[in-house]
Parts: sequence; structure tokens; C-alpha cells
Amino acid sequence: MSTAIERSEATSSERIDLTAPWELSYWATRWRVSTEELLSAAAEVGTVKRVLKAYLSQGPVPLSTRPQ
Repeated sequence: MSTAIERSEATSSERIDLTAPWELSYWATRWRVSTEELLSAAAEVGTVKRVLKAYLSQGPVPLSTRPQ
């Protein structure tokens, strides 16, 4: 049985730490986006790496399909 600490460590490894400049730089470079784009995407969909990667790989969303 895993402890709460083990579970939180597993969860945190699935997320990007937006307070760590090195981590922002690493993931922005890896996904070929700016840190500003990464921060904007994180504000939209959260900090889970797989969700961010999917969101960023979609490319720009046309204005006509953006929520008002």
C-alpha cells in the first residue's frame, strides 16, 4: 500500500512545476514553444504534462471556434 507521500510524488512527476524556471525552460524547448505559450496553455488546461502536450500539439485555435 502506498503512502500519501508516495502518491503525491507520483502525481507531482506528472505535472510541470510552474515555479521552477529550469522546468519551464526544459518543457518549452522540448515542445518547441515559448515559455509564454507554455504558461498560457497551463492557465487554460492545467499542469499535467500529457494534457499540456496534447493541447500544445493542436496548434492555434481558429477565432471562430474559441469560446466567447
